[in-house]
Amino acid sequence: MRYFVLLFYCVLSFAQAQIRGELYPITDTHNYSFLDSVLKNKNIVLLGEQSHGDGASFDTKVAMLKYLHEKLGYNALAFESGLYDNYKAYQLFLNKEENSVIYNQSIFSIWSDTQSFQELLVYIEERAKNNDTIRIVGFDCQEGVLFKNYFINDLKTVFKNRNIKMKTSLFEEIEKAFVYKDLEKIATNKTDSIAFYKNVDEIFASFEKINNLTLDEKVIKQVFTSSLANVNFEIAQIQNQKIFVQNPRDKQMAQNLIFLAENYPNEKIIGWGASYHFAKEISNLEIDNLTEDYLSEQSDLEKKATGYSDYNDGEGKQLLEGGIPMGKILKKHFKEKIYTIAFSSYEGSYGIVNSTLYPILTPPENSIEKQLSEYDIAFFEFEVQNKVPFYSSILGNMPIKGNWQTSFDALVFIKKSYPPVVRKYGESDFKRVKLPNYMIIGKVVDKNSNNVISNAEIVLHDRIIITKKDGTFEMIVPNTNEVTFLKVNAFEYASDSLQLNSNLKDYVFRLSKSKMGGIVLDEVVLNKNKKELSAKEIIKKAEKNVKENYYQKAFNQTFLYKHSGVKNEIENIGDVAILKFYCPKGLNSSNNSDTKFYGKIEKLKKTPNKADRFRFSSSFGLFSLLNRDLITEKANALYRSSSYNYTKEGFETIKGKKAYKISFVNTSPGSYSTGYGYPAPKSSKGYIYIDCETFAVLQFEHCVEREPFDLIDKSGNNFAFIYKVIVTYQYINGSCFLDQLTEVVKNTVTNKKDPNYVNVYFYVYSLKSAHIDVENLEIIKEPIKLNFGINTPFKEDAAFWKEKETIDNVIRTKDEYFCD
Repeated sequence: MRYFVLLFYCVLSFAQAQIRGELYPITDTHNYSFLDSVLKNKNIVLLGEQSHGDGASFDTKVAMLKYLHEKLGYNALAFESGLYDNYKAYQLFLNKEENSVIYNQSIFSIWSDTQSFQELLVYIEERAKNNDTIRIVGFDCQEGVLFKNYFINDLKTVFKNRNIKMKTSLFEEIEKAFVYKDLEKIATNKTDSIAFYKNVDEIFASFEKINNLTLDEKVIKQVFTSSLANVNFEIAQIQNQKIFVQNPRDKQMAQNLIFLAENYPNEKIIGWGASYHFAKEISNLEIDNLTEDYLSEQSDLEKKATGYSDYNDGEGKQLLEGGIPMGKILKKHFKEKIYTIAFSSYEGSYGIVNSTLYPILTPPENSIEKQLSEYDIAFFEFEVQNKVPFYSSILGNMPIKGNWQTSFDALVFIKKSYPPVVRKYGESDFKRVKLPNYMIIGKVVDKNSNNVISNAEIVLHDRIIITKKDGTFEMIVPNTNEVTFLKVNAFEYASDSLQLNSNLKDYVFRLSKSKMGGIVLDEVVLNKNKKELSAKEIIKKAEKNVKENYYQKAFNQTFLYKHSGVKNEIENIGDVAILKFYCPKGLNSSNNSDTKFYGKIEKLKKTPNKADRFRFSSSFGLFSLLNRDLITEKANALYRSSSYNYTKEGFETIKGKKAYKISFVNTSPGSYSTGYGYPAPKSSKGYIYIDCETFAVLQFEHCVEREPFDLIDKSGNNFAFIYKVIVTYQYINGSCFLDQLTEVVKNTVTNKKDPNYVNVYFYVYSLKSAHIDVENLEIIKEPIKLNFGINTPFKEDAAFWKEKETIDNVIRTKDEYFCD
């Protein structure tokens, strides 16, 4: 369809006002040719959105972006996401270390989880194939996963490459504050505050020693400055300082975008973010009684949907008080080179992807949305000279009265809004192939003496054969794509297993003596001249040997998952499911272990509390559980040893292996050393069991008690949480994998208004390994944060669950179970 532009001065009549501007009805969403003249001589165009849950706005912005890039030469896309996150993602993408999927981690999930964003990535990859690269950058001071995993090392590298020596402890303290946001002591203790800012000053002083900073170094310095601004913002919040709206964040975001424009002078930039941040002025906006009524109605909808709303009647007038959005700072800096576009709708619904949906409340009669409601989609450029106030729902789908002509240059009106659609991924790349049976041979020997073990049982499914006098055996095995294990049992020895590999025909089992009657049979007398390892030295060896002990290549692992709640010793089962994960890079540490896994729900069990059309409802619990793994998550007693005291407690036999038993107590519990956020834990302690021979961690027990806290409401309720985490690992083919992970959360609720009110309940989350496959891999593309969303319906396979064993969660309600 040929695009038709209707260009005229549009006079919209209100009871007391007129709005003048140029109206461009959009009948062809592939043609935005009117922008050729509208954006003439503009280097930066900012595309806002009325909320972060307007799918119609997302889709329209993607269409506009394509036109702006192809026709008007805009070649940089700046998201309201981390400055460093997106710089790092672009480097990895440009160097072909990652494909465009890396932007799933650098762009906030409110956008990256959507089908609109998926379409954008496909477009970017297609243009890149033709050497037409679109640079994705971020201007936010709030960072995410890539910042957590890479920034501190990149900061160290800057000074290392410039031969500037700095203490390791300095970077550790910066990491605590910048990455883990352990800020409470800095905010409340003068000594800690002085020490922290002394480290900050040393970083800046070191940057000043460097002449002619490279672009990479300039970015790292700007990111450091940006992250410090965010830390200062959060410290001010902890100290209950009065902060107008988000002024500190807006100021830094503006400085970051100015930095990007100055360092990429030949690139025209498209900004993507919330309309509030892009507003040139908000002091002329008034939240009057009509807006208060809308806010109250919206609050009631939120309470009905979720049981909670953070809005209290009468507080509306304070929402925009003293606000200075980044758009005002940018307008002052770029002057006529910048153009700001807002979005709004008249009807429909909205809601952040994969979450609760809300209806758009019908705008009032004297609003621009009402006057434009005869159009499906239109572009309206405000006449700046006309200062008559009117209502618009540009901010948060709430009608607010004001001189919107001075806040934004133009408005994209979309009559009917809809929520964003969750993005989709392709089917598995794995193809199953039926292969013929084959013969294997093997041998069973004593691990220490290498003597053969006769009469040992070799078990394959329901088949058992016995080793000969020389410890050897032969067996015909099926060549399938299913995970298959050979198990071996021998008197006085710990059982072991090996995964069958079609490329391997010769197997050797090396068995360790088992523990009988409390005595470890392979216990030996230590050489008096040999120095005995301290507890901390054992921990350090375990950390150093992670990559040697734990599987480092891609693998699949299937788990049985269970989530339940317990009150008055009555269990209320939430989810029971079979989950299949794909880990593309093996088991190693990061600051967000849940991002290392891709996965899908293979089976979901119908529990007594599930409706006929039931869903997987415990996504948050699953993510939290994965972040408790000792090996793949850094914030724990294995990797943060400077925050712990360790004591050797003797030996234990764990899964047939002799293990050191090490107790630990956290000397400075916080998010950096425990992974638990604000409020900071008041205690953190437990045990680590480490293989005496390989120094692999075989079991981990951790108890964390949080400081009690009040909810920000008028209920008077006080919450006290205690967490008990137990993790075990298993040897498969000489490498360790996660065996079982369980977290029990005890919550005690009291009430300041009622001293007799006490409510104690438990949440239990468990993963139990069912299968591991390192050979015939199923390459799953869906990040678990998407595929395990609350809006994904499933059908039950009743026949499968009829005989299936489930995790037996033993709930103990005694306090000593948690912190013994």
